[in-house]
Amino acid sequence: MSDVQRARSGDRPASARFGLSRAALEAAIVADLDEAGDVGDPQALASAVATAIEANNEELLRHVKEMLGGSANAVDVQPDDGSAAR
Repeated sequence: MSDVQRARSGDRPASARFGLSRAALEAAIVADLDEAGDVGDPQALASAVATAIEANNEELLRHVKEMLGGSANAVDVQPDDGSAAR
């Protein structure tokens, strides 16, 4: 039985992970900072973290859609471009 099937049946193991792992997020942030070339730049750091968070949100949405059997396809989730905070 897959983790998704367990979650649907209410028998989800405590170790089930949704979203990206901490290691994957760290690797994505480090890769973005290496690409930017300036680890000490606060803007580069903020951008790398934001990119990793967006990737994690996409992965979480994929898991939710999978758990709902694809019925979440009708849900139109738009990424937050930060305009609400302006």
